[in-house]
Amino acid sequence: MAREGEYTRTLIPVTGDVCDITGRLKEMDTGYFVMYNRESGKFEVHHREQIGDTLACELPFPQLDARALAWVRETSVQRAEALFEELLRQDRQMICGKE
Repeated sequence: MAREGEYTRTLIPVTGDVCDITGRLKEMDTGYFVMYNRESGKFEVHHREQIGDTLACELPFPQLDARALAWVRETSVQRAEALFEELLRQDRQMICGKE
């Protein structure tokens, strides 16, 4: 679990960048923050209000740019859709006793 702005043995907080990706992520959702993982060499997007671990996604790009914003949007939508489908499946099981 990372904390916004705090260094750990492996994580370095990213508070600013040339393309202002950190600021633009905050515009999407104020809970987002970016860390650089020294062990993996990857940028990570975390969310401070996420239950359990704060890691929302690892960026597959070597630098912060507009692709990071698109990636976060896409992975957030995928997770929301999967959660919605799981809730619907559970509701059907409770109501009908089947899938």
